[in-house]
Amino acid sequence: MIKDDYSAKVSDQFNSLIKEIRNINNLHTEKLSLINTSLKKFIGISSIMINSMSESDVLNLMKRNGSFDANYCIIAAALLYEEAIIFDKKDEYLKAYSKYSKAFYLILKIKSLNLECEIVGYQDIMKNVSSALENFHLPFNIRKDLITYHELSGEYSKAEDNIYDLLENPDTHSFAKEKLKEFYNNLLLKDDLTLEKGNLPRGEILEALEKI
Repeated sequence: MIKDDYSAKVSDQFNSLIKEIRNINNLHTEKLSLINTSLKKFIGISSIMINSMSESDVLNLMKRNGSFDANYCIIAAALLYEEAIIFDKKDEYLKAYSKYSKAFYLILKIKSLNLECEIVGYQDIMKNVSSALENFHLPFNIRKDLITYHELSGEYSKAEDNIYDLLENPDTHSFAKEKLKEFYNNLLLKDDLTLEKGNLPRGEILEALEKI
């Protein structure tokens, strides 16, 4: 009960801060300052520091007692995402992309380890991060990880779209062709309701397999 009460308090405080950040209109300096303060409060590190770190170092920062903490991951991801939006709107795309990608690897870790997150609205945060990253021309390794993320999320049509993007590239065509076969065959092991929820019905999968 004590843990539940504490988690609920952290969730409420965090979501209030996110609302406050989003309600600051066109004052980028003030927004960035609040994001920096929030990172220090919840994660214990400044914005400058977390943005200077590699994705793997940021992930290691999210460990508590040797294990990844989903709450820390989602809080850091959300704040990086809010920061990225600021630079995205200013057409500073390299800075925005760096923050989006760090945020993405935090949410991917939650999915890949099936971690329990207690932050209210965390699923919306994850969707926002993955959707934002899709707007960029992604390198091969991140595109592969995005496919994995969509598969783990049950977003099968989105995973399929990303595989087809790789299929159109001569450098990744061979990989994508084999991945597509594996992807479809794995999906056929799932029930019809699961496939329909993932927006990729069994009939479409069988039809696509015949064309490969």
